[in-house]
Parts: sequence; C-alpha cells; structure tokens
Amino acid sequence: MELLLTNVMNRLTYTVDGRSPISIAAAVIYIVTQLSDDKKPLKDVALATGVAEGTIRNSYKDLFPHLSKIIPSWYAQEEALKNLCSP
Repeated sequence: MELLLTNVMNRLTYTVDGRSPISIAAAVIYIVTQLSDDKKPLKDVALATGVAEGTIRNSYKDLFPHLSKIIPSWYAQEEALKNLCSP
C-alpha cells in the first residue's frame, strides 16, 4: 500500500493546485480503498487522516478527471476507474 500511495503521490505534481498535501493524500487513500476489496467509507478515511469529509470530497472532485493518469495500471484498470462513483 505504501508503494502504491508513493507512486500515486508522485504522479500528482501536475494535476493539483491549491490543495494541501494531506488533503490530496486523504483523497488518494479514499480512492485506493474504493478500488480495493477492503472499501472504507469516507467517514473512516476522514477519521484516520484528520481531514474533514468535505475536504476529501472536494479533493476527490479535483482528482476524478485525472484518475487514469494518477492510478497506476498495475493497480487498477480503466474499467475499474470507470466504476468509481462520480463526484
């Protein structure tokens, strides 16, 4: 999981402006859990990261159009990304 998160965060440098790194990290954690078999509700990610649910939701909205560039194909294929909830 740590390798995946590091990989994703390294891909984000060109897609996110004006968001704190912790907000983006929380949104990435939420996205990754939604793509896994161990899905976590937004509330749990917010509690674990200390980031407000609304902030994670807004960061998710910012990242959503770029998911195919952000999430490595070795973790999730395009079809899995299409199955994520639209913000």
